[in-house]
Amino acid sequence: MQFYWTYNGCNSADQAALAAASRHRQAELDAKAGLMGGDRRTPLVVRVARDPVPPQWCMQAALFAPRGRVQAEARSDEMLDALDRLIGELSEQIESQTQAAFAKQVEAARSQRRSLDGIVPMLETFYPRGMNDAFALVLLPVLESLNAYTLRELHTRGALGEIRSRQASLSNVMHNVLMRAWNEFEYRPREQAIDAWLVGFIEQALEELSETNAGPAFTEPEAASTPVPAFRSPRTAAAPASVAKPPDSTRASDVPSPRAAPSTHSPLPDSQKFAAVERDVDAEWKALQNLIDLRPDVTAGDQLDFAGRQVRLDRLLQRLPRQQRHVLMLHAVDGFSESEIADLQQRSPKAVSDDLRAARQEVRQMFTAADYADIEEQLTLKDLQRPRRAHRT
Repeated sequence: MQFYWTYNGCNSADQAALAAASRHRQAELDAKAGLMGGDRRTPLVVRVARDPVPPQWCMQAALFAPRGRVQAEARSDEMLDALDRLIGELSEQIESQTQAAFAKQVEAARSQRRSLDGIVPMLETFYPRGMNDAFALVLLPVLESLNAYTLRELHTRGALGEIRSRQASLSNVMHNVLMRAWNEFEYRPREQAIDAWLVGFIEQALEELSETNAGPAFTEPEAASTPVPAFRSPRTAAAPASVAKPPDSTRASDVPSPRAAPSTHSPLPDSQKFAAVERDVDAEWKALQNLIDLRPDVTAGDQLDFAGRQVRLDRLLQRLPRQQRHVLMLHAVDGFSESEIADLQQRSPKAVSDDLRAARQEVRQMFTAADYADIEEQLTLKDLQRPRRAHRT
């Protein structure tokens, strides 16, 4: 953050000492400004006054950040002690305000997920009547709530070389998911949350993009020995008793629904487009920080700017095996419970919990490691220097 000083009763030596002391705390202050959406240019106005009566030094600060304004005040008989108290109070105010804002976001996300059950009766009304436009408009807000998840997966898989298709766009994936939801709604598991059901379709759409990818694709060494999670497909779920499920040799998408539009027709109205979205790197960063309950004054990760945080997040997502990546982000960022993820991936709750525990260790390293590139270089050098065993004859 950028300091703007005003002085009352301070000589030039006092001003120089304050400027020097503030520079030593610059990294910590920049990190705190980042929590409020600021950077090194974020203005911090500091008023320093020397009173004739004790405590002699009175300091006030006001931070004007994109996500709000924070004020602090401190007094002491010692000038530098007053500055330390001021910065400490300012840090606590920023942390408190950030935690409150994040708690509201988490509660809003949970509230939104709880309200999803209310749209199911409407979908059940529109579907048998073939009202595909109304069906799509009701389901669209749920799909949009999964935009960030889909965009994150597209970005990560593209970076790993798993997807290089020209059709690998958020809009195309979501149109694919919407078609699947329309064609297979009849066989939706009644006990599964509607957004979890849609995540399974997103995974299927992404897998199809991977299968149509031309040319060799890079595969993570860690993920090579780990089976790809089998996301639940509505076609494999138990169908309602009143519905005759199609034979296994027939795809559910090939079976017309009662009075439903042909499967070649998109239920999304032509006038409705998926809005372009961007990843909220700050929200992902904060969610992962809360997951490991990391609360030091400053860490190596906190000293990074927005671009640096995005690089670290991308490296983390690319390093994790796919199962761990899904478990981590679905739980920490998208608000899914461990039991919901276990149901979605058709795995045991213990397996999901173990993956989450392992992913936490990688997250902790992301926040505390000085630089991932240095670590990777050191590991490579160690591997090269390691003596090789002679082959037995």
